[in-house]
Amino acid sequence: MFGPWPLSLQALPLKRFHFHIAHFLVFRFLIVCCAADALPAGALVKCDQADSFEIDSWIPVEGILDLNIVDGLDFPCIKAEKVAPVDTQKVPYLYPGVF
Repeated sequence: MFGPWPLSLQALPLKRFHFHIAHFLVFRFLIVCCAADALPAGALVKCDQADSFEIDSWIPVEGILDLNIVDGLDFPCIKAEKVAPVDTQKVPYLYPGVF
């Protein structure tokens, strides 16, 4: 059984035209060894403010991680309860063993 779990994170928002209404991605770059191997790690967020965030702005997301039906498939999704812009993170990357 999956979720629901309370969740809080800070990340960059990403909105694309093909996303469903009120959905966007949040992501950070995960570095295992060096910047050359950086990969985005992210999650889908459901939020009424999905179109209101600026590119390269940091946002904290507080909500519930649970399954959401997207195109007829169960998909992990954060149902946002609180989202607002914040200052840029001092360390924008995630490192294994640090989180």
